[in-house]
Amino acid sequence: MHVGIYLAETKGFACPEARAAFSRARAMCAHNDKLLFQATRGLWMSYLVSAEGRFQGALNMALECSRLAQKLGTLDFLIEGEMTQGIVRFYMGQPQLAHEHLNVGLSLYNPDIHRFNSFLYTQDPGVNCLCYNALSLFVLGFPEQAAAQSIKAIQLADSASHAFSQILARYVDSLVSYYIRDIGAVLTKAAATQTLSRR
Repeated sequence: MHVGIYLAETKGFACPEARAAFSRARAMCAHNDKLLFQATRGLWMSYLVSAEGRFQGALNMALECSRLAQKLGTLDFLIEGEMTQGIVRFYMGQPQLAHEHLNVGLSLYNPDIHRFNSFLYTQDPGVNCLCYNALSLFVLGFPEQAAAQSIKAIQLADSASHAFSQILARYVDSLVSYYIRDIGAVLTKAAATQTLSRR
């Protein structure tokens, strides 16, 4: 498991070595649902960001995450299960389903407890849910709500001081500004994101 996380953080989730490590971990952890969930979550991300069969593979892993999360029954896993489904549904062109899953994830999220998921999965699930909810809301025709969600994502990421989450939130906020055609804001936000990413 740790090998997959290390490879994902240093080479990217799409690298074949990370996917192989998460696949091996899944095979080795079949008897332990918590570890199986973590390996499945790693494979979900690998499929999501790679070019080969990513949406179907990512959807299969998201559905497996949700099944395992229901079986485990703890909020940590339930949030991640809803988040994985919401994100893959967004990329599959199903913004309403994405919005529904992401809202459930947000309703379960407690920043004082669940922000620590970022150390296990490299991403804060609350920030992810807010970011992809912002994108889904824009696609659904709610630009003001999308902008509000992206601002909340920045605030949450800043409160946790988690660099990857801070950059993701600012990137999504820049996208929302671009979508609503506020080019001045895009340039300002992109420059701030670039500065932050160099730290």
